[in-house]
Amino acid sequence: MKNHFFRTLLCLLTILLVTAAIGCKKARVYVPVTGTLTLDGKPIAGATVSFLPVAPDGTAAAGRTDASGTFSLSSGPDAGCVVGDYQVSCTKVETKNVPDPKAAGIINMKTVATKNELPPKYADASVSGLTVTVKKGMEPVKLELTK
Repeated sequence: MKNHFFRTLLCLLTILLVTAAIGCKKARVYVPVTGTLTLDGKPIAGATVSFLPVAPDGTAAAGRTDASGTFSLSSGPDAGCVVGDYQVSCTKVETKNVPDPKAAGIINMKTVATKNELPPKYADASVSGLTVTVKKGMEPVKLELTK
């Protein structure tokens, strides 16, 4: 009887420890992140702002600027950005439609990127010099680019 009690207790403790270990995996906390993007003090419309995580297990986030240079970030289907440190890239790519010789029928055009309208260093988060720490309750981010 005593052995049965201790075996049951041992099983319950094992289940409890395994459940606790699984539950201790750090949950991703998403917070709303908004901001403005300017170049030499003027708002940039139609640009893409990308937050690339410093941590190898982090989650990237991106947003597009409106006419006033304002953006909101999302991480895929999740609104906001995961708490953590980020390097930032900014691009505004001009595109145009050109004939596509491989396409048949009515849709015989393709869209191609022709140039980035922002200074090239801002397209690469590792050299842009732009860094942001995302945390709960943060103020809107101000990304002020210069030529």
